[in-house]
Parts: sequence; structure tokens; C-alpha cells
Amino acid sequence: TQYAKGWEFYAHEPLFWLKMSLLAVVGSASYFPTIKIVQRAVAKQNGDVPPLSPALVKRMTSIVNAELLGVLSIPFVATLMARGVFYVEGF
Repeated sequence: TQYAKGWEFYAHEPLFWLKMSLLAVVGSASYFPTIKIVQRAVAKQNGDVPPLSPALVKRMTSIVNAELLGVLSIPFVATLMARGVFYVEGF
């Protein structure tokens, strides 16, 4: 890995930590919709599928939209990081 920048570069890169935070937030946010989808799949196998309430639909839509924004922000932040934007030597 002759072209790798190494831990020293990433440890001082605020955008790297932003990228990791976005990844953690997106991963955490996906927990609730995933549980609801699995619960509905199990209920469908049992033949007992209750209708989704409008409040639940709105909540899940908001969460999924926020996840999409986070996922689409990760490559943008990576591009900024690759160009050295906000690089701080002594961070």
C-alpha cells in the first residue's frame, strides 16, 4: 500500500470524523425502519398485517429521507477530504 496516507493523515482530518459520524448516524437511523419492516414481514407470514397509521408512515418517510441525505453526503464529504479542504495539521 504505497499510496495510502496512513492514520496520521486521517487523525488530523476533521472531515474524516464528519464522514465517520455520518456513517454512524445513518446506521443508527436505519434501526427503527428495519425493525418495523421485519415486524410487518412476520405479521404477513402469520396472515395478520395491520394497516400502517399515517403517523408511522410520516415518521418512517422522514427517517428514510434523512438517511438518504446522510448517505448522499458521505461521497461529498469524501471529495472535500480528498481535496484537502479543512485539513488541519495540529487538530
